[in-house]
Amino acid sequence: DKKLSLVLQDMEKTGFKIDRPLLSKLELEIGKEIHKIENKIFSIAGSEFNVGSPKQLTEVFKQLDIKVSKKTKAGDFQTNVKVLEQLESEGIEIASHILKWRQYSKLVSTYTSSLAEHADSNDRVHSTFNIAATITGRLSSSEPNLQNIPIRTEIGKKIRTAFIAEKDHELYSFDYSQIELRVLCEACEDPNLLKAFQEDQDIHQSTGQLVFNKKEINDNDRRMAKIINFGIIYGISQYGLAKQLGVSNAEAKLFIDNYFQKFPNINDFMKATTDKAKKLGYVENLFGRKSHIKDINAKNFMLRSFAERQAINAPIQGTASELIKIAMLDIQKYLETNNCKSKMTSQVHDELLFEIHKNEKDLIPEITKLMETSHQKYKSFKTPIKVDFGGGLNWGLAH
Repeated sequence: DKKLSLVLQDMEKTGFKIDRPLLSKLELEIGKEIHKIENKIFSIAGSEFNVGSPKQLTEVFKQLDIKVSKKTKAGDFQTNVKVLEQLESEGIEIASHILKWRQYSKLVSTYTSSLAEHADSNDRVHSTFNIAATITGRLSSSEPNLQNIPIRTEIGKKIRTAFIAEKDHELYSFDYSQIELRVLCEACEDPNLLKAFQEDQDIHQSTGQLVFNKKEINDNDRRMAKIINFGIIYGISQYGLAKQLGVSNAEAKLFIDNYFQKFPNINDFMKATTDKAKKLGYVENLFGRKSHIKDINAKNFMLRSFAERQAINAPIQGTASELIKIAMLDIQKYLETNNCKSKMTSQVHDELLFEIHKNEKDLIPEITKLMETSHQKYKSFKTPIKVDFGGGLNWGLAH
């Protein structure tokens, strides 16, 4: 971690360049969108109010006769994301508008208005990277928090286009492909999963074929298989899966049972991991780093269930974070040894960002190779690790 903090220091010093005019344009654009959403909320509520105030929201919910079971100490309704998502799933329209309003407002305050304030005279923003902020050892960043830019939304893509490359450079994004599933595969050595990765199959397609017992699957089957694949990693319940897939609880249970029948080692791994956590109070990732799991033996069912999911997920996320950190050390060493003009600028989830000089494009295969193989000197993996990359004048094009 000491060597890594020097690499992070270097990344912080380098920072990344922003397109100020584009950010101003985006701020106006998102502002208009927020205004539209507010009008929809006001027309349902029958009056104008401060959407950001839980107290006023409680009054509106009472007027509209919306039932919220949980209350705060002050006697107001709980209006956190979980409660609003529950209301949304029950078809309460105002809840989905409030969720969207919150997401857009956060984007304005965290990115479009504050990125420019954080930038130096060269239009570069210097985020702070933290090693010890998460239980799994994953890196996080603050001011701004780069991990919070929504991945799949249109608005998230637009914000990414405001991260641009310096003159004579291009921004390149190198992204670990399906890293958590690959780590899970390595942890449990499930033969079906291992075969799919070693043969470079489309993992969601092969899962769909196995779980739904079909030779040919359609796009919707693949979409469902993807939700099941990632849901299993996070210890999803049959109710949670039913909600996400839009199927009955019985069907969701059938899918989960089928999944574990086809991938028995995954089930064994999950059981062994939670048992170990209950016995020792911690779990270990594949490199031996421990994550202490609070509440794993709690009497309260909700606390215990959350801790069990955490126990399953921590070794997977922890191993993924270890892989990227090992690669970062090797890449930085390579860049320094070869006196490269190109720089590593940011780390976001399973992705590394670089400003690559136009005369140093030969770095691309080198970075890919280091990300895919650096870990082998510490621990040999049977599961192939794969990296995808893309480049362009801004992060939106590179992503």
